[in-house]
Amino acid sequence: MVVATVADAAMQYYDITGTTANELRTSINGAGPLDSAGRRNDALTMWNIDWTWPLNPDSTCILSGATISTTITVTFPRWQPPAGASAALVQQWNTYEAALVTHESGHVTFVLTTAPDVLAAIKGATCSTAEAAAQAVVGRIRQHDIDYDTETNHGFTQGAHFP
Repeated sequence: MVVATVADAAMQYYDITGTTANELRTSINGAGPLDSAGRRNDALTMWNIDWTWPLNPDSTCILSGATISTTITVTFPRWQPPAGASAALVQQWNTYEAALVTHESGHVTFVLTTAPDVLAAIKGATCSTAEAAAQAVVGRIRQHDIDYDTETNHGFTQGAHFP
């Protein structure tokens, strides 16, 4: 069994069990990751962008020396089909899993393509506005996550639904 991965993200897995589609759904519903609002999800992409800049000896900032770092973690269900699992169920799972990878990859790709905008915002700001400029870009990424999940119904329209 191939374990699903999302490119450019650290993966965390939660194990699920079952021999029928309904048993798998029940297992996902009980074990899936919780988002910041406390809602259970089939999979979840969490990300963080940190930034820093050096200071002159007089404590004024050197925004041209700013750096950013990005961490992204995707939590994903992992099912090891037991002996006797039907070929149809395994195929249904594989199709769902591929769609879930596609959906979570959409979150990851946007973070990675937009993260450099944080650095640009910092470098284009002043010492007193750099933090707010960076936070504004982070807010744009957070809003994209919300809009993307709304547009795709959390991946449903991309095929990320089981059963």
